Amino acid sequence: MQNLLIEQRGSNGLIKKWKLRSEQGTLTFGKSKHADLRTADASIRGIQGVFEFRNGKWYYINLDLNTVHEDMGKSTELCLTKDTELRFQESVLQISFLESRSPLFSSLDHSEVAHAGPGRSAYQMFR
Repeated sequence: MQNLLIEQRGSNGLIKKWKLRSEQGTLTFGKSKHADLRTADASIRGIQGVFEFRNGKWYYINLDLNTVHEDMGKSTELCLTKDTELRFQESVLQISFLESRSPLFSSLDHSEVAHAGPGRSAYQMFR
């Protein structure tokens, strides 16, 4: 499972951060009140783009044809395979990958009780 950390740094000093999990699938980015990831960048209008996880990879799809990103060229879709920056008029999106850790509770599902005492239990974790 791959997670993304998206950090937006505005020219006015404002910083916003979002953590995207692969099981979330598709998330919209923009100024619209309907956007999943709402920006404070005044140069962005409506839904700017979409972050999508499919076939084991993250993609950014640019929906605003007036905005061109260096890494994308003439394409509207960018496969995110490494840490990436997307520049807008008044902000920069820094996109980086996060190592996902298995949640504690799912780890406990695969554990054995070792020396459980009265009213408590000790768990030995196995992987």
